Amino acid sequence: MALEWIVPMAIFGAFVSSSGATWMKRQRRLDEGRAKLRANGWVVPVFVRSTFPMDIRGEALVETSLDEASALAAIADCALDAGYERAAAQGITAAYRRGSEWKALSSFDLVDVPSEIALWVESPSPAGRTRIRCVVTYRTNAHYVSDEDVEQSTIEFSSIVRALRPVSITGAPPR
Repeated sequence: MALEWIVPMAIFGAFVSSSGATWMKRQRRLDEGRAKLRANGWVVPVFVRSTFPMDIRGEALVETSLDEASALAAIADCALDAGYERAAAQGITAAYRRGSEWKALSSFDLVDVPSEIALWVESPSPAGRTRIRCVVTYRTNAHYVSDEDVEQSTIEFSSIVRALRPVSITGAPPR
């Protein structure tokens, strides 16, 4: 009888251990992000569209003095540094994806939640500027939205927008 409990207890122990390590990484990432937000000034809010299942969205229209190629390269660098991978998508100038439902099941960190960055270069743009619509979404059936999720997604979205060296930012209303 005792042997029947070894495998379930081992699995449970591994889950608890990995969850603790994930929580510590998340706290460190939040502390670093808070320091960056205070230093850089641009804070672009996200909106909670659903608390459970998790559905968080950030949307902004950014004007930058960077040309289109430089702006897209800056976003690519930021997205790849945050663990995103380039994704193919129709009707979108550039898209990046990260996370999975399986990772989200065993993690309390937003970096493991299925998330997406989508960019559209808007035309026409004012002379000497590039106008980019930037949307970030975090969605999973495995989580509910906590205050830390909102803070972490705001920090991440703000750093993505900040990579464009914005001249102006217009936030989109929640949908």
